[in-house]
Formats: sequence, structure tokens, C-alpha cells
Amino acid sequence: MNKSCLTGCTLLTSVLTCALTASTLAAPYRDAQAGYQVELPAQHLQIAGPGFLYSGDSGAQIPELQKQEKDFNMVVALEPQAVNKLLAHKFTTREFNKTWSDIQLLERSHVDTQKWTPKFYEPANFLTTQGHMVPFDVLAKDTLPASYKVSSREEDGKKFIVLALENEVPEKDAGKKDDRKKVIEEQAKPQLNLRIALTSSQDRLYALISAVPQEDTSKQQEDELKEHSPFKEKSIKNKYSDRAKARTAYYQQLESNFLKSFQALPVSKDSTLAVQDQTLGLTVPLPPEWFYTRYQTANNQQTASTTLLMPLSTITLISGNLDQLTAKNYKGLIQEGLATNFAELFTSRSHKFLDGMTEVLTLTSYQNKKEAPYAGYLKNKEETTKFLNTFFKALETTAKTDADAKDNFSPQDATLKTLQQSHQLTMDSRHGVLTLASQYELNDSNKTRLNYDAKIGFTTDKFGSVSYLRKVNQEKDPGQDKKTTAGNGREKLYQSLQLFSK
Repeated sequence: MNKSCLTGCTLLTSVLTCALTASTLAAPYRDAQAGYQVELPAQHLQIAGPGFLYSGDSGAQIPELQKQEKDFNMVVALEPQAVNKLLAHKFTTREFNKTWSDIQLLERSHVDTQKWTPKFYEPANFLTTQGHMVPFDVLAKDTLPASYKVSSREEDGKKFIVLALENEVPEKDAGKKDDRKKVIEEQAKPQLNLRIALTSSQDRLYALISAVPQEDTSKQQEDELKEHSPFKEKSIKNKYSDRAKARTAYYQQLESNFLKSFQALPVSKDSTLAVQDQTLGLTVPLPPEWFYTRYQTANNQQTASTTLLMPLSTITLISGNLDQLTAKNYKGLIQEGLATNFAELFTSRSHKFLDGMTEVLTLTSYQNKKEAPYAGYLKNKEETTKFLNTFFKALETTAKTDADAKDNFSPQDATLKTLQQSHQLTMDSRHGVLTLASQYELNDSNKTRLNYDAKIGFTTDKFGSVSYLRKVNQEKDPGQDKKTTAGNGREKLYQSLQLFSK
């Protein structure tokens, strides 16, 4: 290992150690409907809906960790009906506290708690949908271990029953040549150290899940020892030992902060979950039985965020693919596709997304903190209008050519045919807003229609868009194109969201 790598490892230890004394928690997340509030580390990925919150990739906030860390935290307010069904009786907080005390007694008596553990406390009930208590498979069922450790824990007076386990990434045969890439990707996924901390209040059970990838630096250490003289052996081993200790301490502190921050709240069925975009200055109420997924990045130069709001029934679109949501291809797919050329979404690479989605409301935002990249558009309205007219004319021509060239289409080669498209630009000296209204027909066997409306706004240093997409299957329900009451509600929500209007 070269000198720069030596310096990098030492720097990482320093960064992690210093981070322990810094504030690593983001603003509190509150779900009054499910009766809880929690604070989480700043993260790139967030998925949330009624009664659950998934926060991933917080390790990526530290540049020295971002290539390998895919940690996550999750909170689930478990539905009482599902818990009661699994237990075969009504669950109460009093019962939970009694179980917690029983575990403490076993620990004091040095009894193996694994021999005591009832079936209800199997990790699969809290990490997969088998018990109908979590909204999606957090981990694949074949990666869950056969054994795990149960313990009691107390943080700031709150009692927790903790399940500790390591997931097992299964080894798979490559099989067909076409499957090799997929197998290699599966095997490259890191094993995770997981903690499921269960707590209870007001006769409701909550699961707080923390996951951190295991790190094995033995190969790096071995290679470095070979490159240096025996006199360096002690210092090299100490360096990796210090790094491991600092990393462990960092994540232990994050987990401790996570558990301490959890607060049970009085349940309020009248409250509404909301999504905030600080760059756009928008607070968007989440429609009933909807969820959202957000990917965001920030540094000294810029901030960027993309948020998708969809019906909870379509959450299977992300189930089992959470790693992809933190990947670069997801960021590119959404941030490129939901700008002026939404058609980028509707290609073979996102065919599964189109198959599963029914409607989606999308927010994208970007701010350049040091430059004014859009100032030129505001200086001359006529030139900006001319540019946009040329752009959309070229887009229509390209779409028509593509549609004519693919008369013999297949679902795997999904492309769009533009049925209707209009755009309007309003501008003043401070900001501009481009309004789009389009109808597309997807080249699939059902002749699926896509209605798309969008507002795209910009100031000198900010860019943002709000869009609403709805899918209509003409063959299965020709009358579906007439908006339902629910559809009108989402349409009104979209219309109410204004960009840079203040």
C-alpha cells in the first residue's frame, strides 16, 4: 500500500473520532399518526410512509467512507392487528415490560437467551413481510441467519429488547453466462451487522432497526506488511486496529443517539405526514396510503434532491432493490429523466417501473451555492422562449421518428408516442416557470396512456420541478381517463404547489 493510502487510513480514523463529538443527527422526523418521533443521521436516501421510515447511506456523508458504506436505520410502528395475529392474543406494553424483565433475569443468571426466545421474536418478522408487520422486505429472506442473540437494553429510561444478528450473503453458482454479472453483484454485497431494538408504548410495538456493513481489512493489512520492513509491523497493525476501533465507536454512537432520540407520542389520527423541500420552499402533504422515496446530496458547492410520492400499493417497486436506490444509476435516471425530457424514464431500463406504477408526484430541486448558472435565461425572455420552442419542436420530431421506426414493438422495447404536448413560459427579472402539459401513448400491448403535467422553475442559482404523472390503461378501462375523486385530489395537490412564487 502506498503512502497516500497510509495517510488516508490515518485521516479516516481522525475523521471518525472527531465525528463522535459533532452533531450527526438531522431534524426530527415526526409521525403523529403512528405515535412516534425520532432523530436520524443525515442521509442520502429516505423512504417513508404511514408508520415507517427508512434512512440509508448515512456513511456516505463522510467522503472517506462513501465508497463502501451502505448503512441504514429504520423505524416501523407495527400495526396492532398484525402483532395480535402473530401472537395469537392482544399485545400490551405491560406484556412487553414483563418480557424485558424476564430477559434481564436470564442475563443475570447467565442463561443463554437463545434457548428462551419465542417464535414471535424471530428477526424475519421484522425484516421481511412474512409476518405482515413491515411494508417491504428490508433484506432477502435467504440472507437471514439461523441464529441470533437476544438481550435487554435501556436508553434514557426506555426499555428495548434487542435482536443482534449478521445477515449471510449466499454463495450462488454462476449458471448461465448471462447470469454471471448478477451473481457477481450479489456476492459483492457486504454482510451486515444488524440490531433490531423493540420497544413499546401505549400498547403499541415499535421496531428500531440499525444496519452497518462489516469491514474486513485483513487483506489490506497483509499486503501492507509485505511491502514494508518488519520494523513497521507494529505500527501498521496498530493503525488498522485504531481504524477498526474508531469505526466501531462511530457507529455505536450513532445507534445510541438513534435509540435515545426515539419518543412515543400520543396517537393523532387527524395528523398528516408531509414532505419538505427546503430548496423549493415547499411542504407537500402526503396523500392517504401513499409513501415517498427521496435521494439527496449536498456539499459546499451544491445541493440536489429528488422525491417521488406514490401509492403505498406500488411499494413493491423498490422492495428487495434498496441498494439500487443509493446507486448512481438511480440518481441519474430520476434527476435526468424528470427534468424537461420526462420521456427518458420510459425506456426498457425502467419497464418494470412503468408496469407497476399507477401515478406519481415528483419534486426535484437543485441549488448552486457558488455560481449563478441560470442567470443567462433570465436576462432575455425572447431568447429563452426561442430556445425552448426549438427544443420542444426537436423533441416532437425525434419522438415521431422513433415511433414510426418501431411499429413492431415489444413490451421490452417500450417507447413513447406523443399524443399532445404544450408548454408555456412565464418570466420576470427574478425567476421563470415553464408549464408543461402532455399526453403520451406507451408502445405496449395495452396502448397505455400517460398523462403528464409539470412545472419547471428557475432563479439565478436554483432549479426545481414539480410533476404529476398518471397512467391510464385504455383497453382495460376506456372510461378510466375521466378523473376520479381521488385523482382530482392529487391533481389539486399538484396545482397547489407553486415554484419560486415569492
